[in-house]
Amino acid sequence: STNFALTVLPDVPFRATASVGAQSVAAGSAFARAPSLYVTDQYNNRVPGVPVSFALPATGPSGVFGAPVNGIAAPVTTDANGVATSPLVTANLFVGAHQAVATISGLPNVTFNLTNAVGAGATIVSDGGSPQTTAINTQFALPLQAWVRNAGGFDLQGLNVTFTVATTRASFVGSATPGRVVVPTLANGRASTPPVLATGIRASYHATATAAGVTGSVTFALT
Repeated sequence: STNFALTVLPDVPFRATASVGAQSVAAGSAFARAPSLYVTDQYNNRVPGVPVSFALPATGPSGVFGAPVNGIAAPVTTDANGVATSPLVTANLFVGAHQAVATISGLPNVTFNLTNAVGAGATIVSDGGSPQTTAINTQFALPLQAWVRNAGGFDLQGLNVTFTVATTRASFVGSATPGRVVVPTLANGRASTPPVLATGIRASYHATATAAGVTGSVTFALT
């Protein structure tokens, strides 16, 4: 008799399946698990050698893949088990939800939901506009400005800061709700109000600012 050595190869790629779920991490920190998927053929056999391109958003909440790419795009090829895993992702300092997207020719994209969170220990402080004095029925010279940083001292971007003031004392010019305005922080972690207009009542009072996910508040002394 004669023996024949046979090798059964998988069929062409038919499906790509994510093997990592949604993740959240404090902005500026690394996510616990790298985006990873596996590719199978129509018979559910794993398919090696399939090119996979992982990508992160170019703007807004995002991150960077680690070595060896150190950027927002990571080309990977499935291994002998049909698995493709990107380098670990480190969140940028823009707070919010985003996705890593894996692209494979001929197959639907695979998405990985990621969130850059505020994280514990973030702070909000006054960085301008307090204390201030103006005449009745006139605008204060400076806007109110708050500064938000995470526990590591890094400026947080894209975080909504809510400024409030009693409308019997003042209002935010141009705001649909005169005693309240919501402003996102910029890349330097600062959020500034529109001009503040004093009413016709002589008084000393405070405006307040809070930030989503940040414990505490900051006050601004106005007269």
